[in-house]
Amino acid sequence: MRTTADSLTEPVRIDGVEIFPVPYLEPAFAADRLGAGERSHAGVLRAVTERIADARSGDLPSVVMAHVFAAGATTTDSERDVSVGGLGVVPAEVFDAFDYAALGHLHRPQQLSERVRYSGSPVAMSFSEAGRSKSSLLVDLDEHGLAVRELPAPVLRPLARLRGSLEQLLDDPALADHADSWVEATLTEHAPRAMERLRTRFPHCLRLEIDAPSRQGDLRSYADRVRGRTDLQLCCDFVEHVLGRDADESEQELLREAIDGAAVQRRGADRETSGAERADDAGRGTTGAA
Repeated sequence: MRTTADSLTEPVRIDGVEIFPVPYLEPAFAADRLGAGERSHAGVLRAVTERIADARSGDLPSVVMAHVFAAGATTTDSERDVSVGGLGVVPAEVFDAFDYAALGHLHRPQQLSERVRYSGSPVAMSFSEAGRSKSSLLVDLDEHGLAVRELPAPVLRPLARLRGSLEQLLDDPALADHADSWVEATLTEHAPRAMERLRTRFPHCLRLEIDAPSRQGDLRSYADRVRGRTDLQLCCDFVEHVLGRDADESEQELLREAIDGAAVQRRGADRETSGAERADDAGRGTTGAA
């Protein structure tokens, strides 16, 4: 492993190949130390690869490993953004001096050139990767050239992105194959207890989205909407808004107890405040009389 800028030019030699692992180098901290021409990921990587090229033996095949966002690559929903205003993008030609560049950071397997590739993560990291295969890369490199093979990764539980009304997702026989999948469900309607009901058919449902027409907004003022309604009715309105269903009897009883308890505490606090104010008034009157 290489974890510091000081060890960048020290290769790991395996079976006649020089491998240069490059740790993630934050430009704000590494640019000046490495003499980078610009304070960016591209500037830092250029400075690093120039140093490595000068330190190479020259007669052995070479591999560089780096954690970067290379230009032309495609992201997914799960990578941490390491760029600010495009400063994180590194052109793939930065790695031209090497026989192979094994890149990390992006989770989708992809090939930027014959010699520059991302193997991707061995398992899917977000639902944006649903339907895409995962693999590892077996790279053979020697004085005769380069050969790369994809080794498919085992899929213990596939991803599925499902869309429709709740009844469609629960009843459609074509979805039976997804009963054991990690599921992201998008409902085209508002439905009570949606996640609970979905998990009766898709026990590994992880995410629920609602893409339904907005309910007709109430244009009355807040004062008009609450006028004449009791505290309990307002609390039940909130339950209905959050859960998509009416509060049942047990929930209403809990709310009623909480409201009554708060009222008792409020009356007690009011009495204490009134008593303190009367005592203070009496004290001022005595002082004035004296």
